[in-house]
Amino acid sequence: MASVNSNISEYQSTPQPGENRKVEEPRGEKSQMDVNEAENKLDTKTGTQNPVGCLKTCDYPKTVYFAAALFSYQELAGNILLGEAIERVSHGRYKIILPQNGEQDSNRGKDIRDDDLASVAKCDMILLNYDGTEICAGCVVEQQFARDLDKPAVVVR
Repeated sequence: MASVNSNISEYQSTPQPGENRKVEEPRGEKSQMDVNEAENKLDTKTGTQNPVGCLKTCDYPKTVYFAAALFSYQELAGNILLGEAIERVSHGRYKIILPQNGEQDSNRGKDIRDDDLASVAKCDMILLNYDGTEICAGCVVEQQFARDLDKPAVVVR
């Protein structure tokens, strides 16, 4: 019972988003920095603000391979709308690569697979949309390939 209560108190003491939090700078220096200030600093390379939680300068835009099922018009349209929304909300920090927009030299399955895996390799990260009744086998292959390349992945379920 004591361990449950200590876990609850730790959870309750966790800062909520938007709260003024203090963190120590790396290398054990004694000076503290307001995280909110760091998040709002302008990136001198691009003139854009750093994303929430990114305390160092990042190169933008980051390319994101959007892996999702492509079996119906609803899925195709949903992928386009979600990709456009991510680009809009991120203010151009993320460029979404949709495999459905890629030009194919042939309709052979091997060629499509090779093109999609080449796109995964070129991107900075992968976004996997597993929001359906069944998980797309192609998305699983793309996820494992990205994992083998140490690419960050975000799964939407």
